[in-house]
Amino acid sequence: RRPPGRLPQRQLPPTTGDWEEDEDALPHLAFVEVLLTQCERNMWNFRSGDVLHLCLALSTLVRGGREELLPPGLLKRIERRLESLYFEFLPVQFVRLLEVLAHLPELEKACAGKVLDEVAYRMRDVTPRSAMSVLRTVRRVGGHARAHSAAAWRLAREDAGAALT
Repeated sequence: RRPPGRLPQRQLPPTTGDWEEDEDALPHLAFVEVLLTQCERNMWNFRSGDVLHLCLALSTLVRGGREELLPPGLLKRIERRLESLYFEFLPVQFVRLLEVLAHLPELEKACAGKVLDEVAYRMRDVTPRSAMSVLRTVRRVGGHARAHSAAAWRLAREDAGAALT
């Protein structure tokens, strides 16, 4: 008998899988592959936040040395979807996207200029810390005059000093 209000404890079967023996293997690899394939097929249903989270996931895979998992056309589809979603992104999402694109060089090469244009346009809504991140991105991609100027303007405002200390 069990005391009232307590559920019986279940014994879970021992897990099986190659990933336990190989610490470099990815758990649930088949699920990740199917998920990425579905992302590629359904990209046109994604909103700005969905694309950002997908890019975060892809950068995690790339940083973990799993570039081979990316479907061949996925980055190109993301690039095309971004072109139709720029108006939806919040300034903070643009800044985070720029940080993530550093790990996806093919996508960064295709999209960084347009993303920097949008960030420059919306710089008054960016925090000083985000402006610093934009400056790092501008330096990494080899320059972008409008974004550089807008970030410098943002950092020159009165509230920037207190926010960065």
